[in-house]
Amino acid sequence: MAHRISIHGVLLALLLCAHPLHADDAEPTLTAADAQDETSEADETSEADETSEADETSEAEQRMPRSLFLLTYTMANALGTDYIPSFSPKGISFGYRFHLTPRFAIGLLFSWQAFDTKHVTTQSYADDTMTIRGTQLRSRTVMPLVATAHYNFKIHKERVLFFVGLETGAYHVASTEDYPWVYFSDSQWHWGFAPEIGMRLARVKIPLYLSIKYTLMVPNSEQGTQSMLGYHIGLSWAR
Repeated sequence: MAHRISIHGVLLALLLCAHPLHADDAEPTLTAADAQDETSEADETSEADETSEADETSEAEQRMPRSLFLLTYTMANALGTDYIPSFSPKGISFGYRFHLTPRFAIGLLFSWQAFDTKHVTTQSYADDTMTIRGTQLRSRTVMPLVATAHYNFKIHKERVLFFVGLETGAYHVASTEDYPWVYFSDSQWHWGFAPEIGMRLARVKIPLYLSIKYTLMVPNSEQGTQSMLGYHIGLSWAR
């Protein structure tokens, strides 16, 4: 009888060692296969989110209207000249763009910018045979008629668009000197170009348009290089 109890005790001890009473409280061990599965699921979720964002951006681009009309008030600084004042608050621009793709557009632009000032001076004309002294009204008007190309950097929820652009074409420059008793004028055509950077708002109540543009008109046989820095603020309408 004692021999049977001893065998039973040994068996019970072995069972307790092999299966502790608190084994259920231990955390399960994460195997390499389980870890790989979790990583794969996380990657799939991330890829799905990126795909969803890309699809939303693509849909936003596809819904963009192709035609864009611009009306802006323009201020400008004349560069490299003392003939006219350096700053002009008198300007206006009209533009049209057609989007070949949601990001790239071509178009046309016409604008008018006027510089004028009063200047007391003595001038000699006609090979120094005539000298005039008095208050002189000087003015210079720049009117470009140019082709444009623009690229939209980013479309953010179809509302904020940042862009860069380049325009090139013909620039008409008209200069006048007006005394009380005599008037002189000169009119020239230049070829020129103007890089531009800016932003505009779309699909909002006030479709604001802001940009900065540097204009360079190359010299011709009668006039030297003309340049100015323009600041545009206005509205844009997409159709």
